[in-house]
Amino acid sequence: MAVHKAKKKARRVGGEAVIAAGRPRFPADTPLAVTLTFHPKTRAAPDEDNAIASLKAYLDGIAGALGVDDKLFRLQRPIMAEPVKGGRVLVSIQVQEPPAQ
Repeated sequence: MAVHKAKKKARRVGGEAVIAAGRPRFPADTPLAVTLTFHPKTRAAPDEDNAIASLKAYLDGIAGALGVDDKLFRLQRPIMAEPVKGGRVLVSIQVQEPPAQ
């Protein structure tokens, strides 16, 4: 039960962040490049796979608030930045440009 509540809260927080950012709009059915910049609490940063997995519910909330299917998210390799007190994750979403031909 506690895990369900935590996931529900994470989805809500992710959605609220989108609303606070002005709820940007993206073209329908367009792949979106998602860059995650992690500022861990300590120098002992988590590995990349676990860091991304810890944000699944937040990304679901972000997708819901944007009105897009999260299958359109193209996660870029995460950036492990300098630690900050309390930790922080920055999420950047942009239209993914097609590969150069």
